[in-house]
Amino acid sequence: MNKQFKQDIYKKTVQGIRKSCAWMRLTCALCMAVLLLTSCIGCNSLVSVEELDAVRNGLREEINVLESDNEAALRKIESLKNDNEAAQQEIDVLKCKNETAEREIDALKDSNEAAEREIDALKDSNEAAEREIKSLKDDNEAAQQEIDRLKEQIQKLEQQIASGEPSEKIRIYVDQGHNPTSYHNAGASGNGLYEQDLTFAIGCLLAQLLEDDGRFEVCLSRPTASTVLGTDNASSLAARVEGAQEFGADYFISLHINSFGDESVRGIEVFVAEQGSTSYAFGNSLLQGLLDATGLGERGMKINPDLHVLKNATMPAALLEMGFISNPEDAALLSQSPELFAQGIYDGILAYFDLPSQNGSMN
Repeated sequence: MNKQFKQDIYKKTVQGIRKSCAWMRLTCALCMAVLLLTSCIGCNSLVSVEELDAVRNGLREEINVLESDNEAALRKIESLKNDNEAAQQEIDVLKCKNETAEREIDALKDSNEAAEREIDALKDSNEAAEREIKSLKDDNEAAQQEIDRLKEQIQKLEQQIASGEPSEKIRIYVDQGHNPTSYHNAGASGNGLYEQDLTFAIGCLLAQLLEDDGRFEVCLSRPTASTVLGTDNASSLAARVEGAQEFGADYFISLHINSFGDESVRGIEVFVAEQGSTSYAFGNSLLQGLLDATGLGERGMKINPDLHVLKNATMPAALLEMGFISNPEDAALLSQSPELFAQGIYDGILAYFDLPSQNGSMN
């Protein structure tokens, strides 16, 4: 549109100049005619002075008209120049406005892109929040199931306390860690002793205490010294969890003996999968029972959700490390007085359920 306007101004200017030039050529032609006429007058006495004056006056009038037209053309050209300059100024203003508009458009584009990025970020945050809400719902459902189970268990315990005898026996699965010597999944050794032999002996003594109690029903993972579970380490561990599930155990206890390169390290520690859980409370009660019965040092409660029997057990589960086979004092007590460890675990079970011992006193 601006280009067309310029072209129109240019055309009008050129046309004006051409018109002025035509008038100038006509003026020159008239002047020549006058000169010729004058010459003729000098040779021809038939032309009167009045006629010459009339011709001269006519020429002067014509010249005056031509001069007026030429001045008007010049004024028009000047006006067109002024119009062209005004138009150019307007074009420059429009260019500035256009550049400003383009900058505003670019700024709006940047703002729009920033807004889109923020929207994407909010979408991601919303999706993460939805996933977290779903996870919390799942956790809440699991917690509610655990609460319902605990309520049922509390009701059973209240009945047991009121009657002195449980209306239904508490089922405890005792897992004697590892397999016999020379088989897969064998345990640690030290000071001439083998972990699998010590856990077998303590497990059998604990099972006898629970069976004699009458308020418990017990199942051993290795009922005999020659019992072998699974065909490799993985299947051996899986067989222990499956055995507890098939037994319908209410609680799972896995017996182990620790070992370390530094033989001065000693003491008892208990592992569970999660802090603040039923397993944690159960394991802590077993730890206190062992410490009181054996007098060994305390290494505390430990959290390890990756241990197979703890991770896959469908009931509260605790793994007991009952001293260090690599430590001479711990090893001697384990081999010479396994009944102390069995008694300590049994006492811890009674304390957890707030049950009186068989002689009528409270643990």
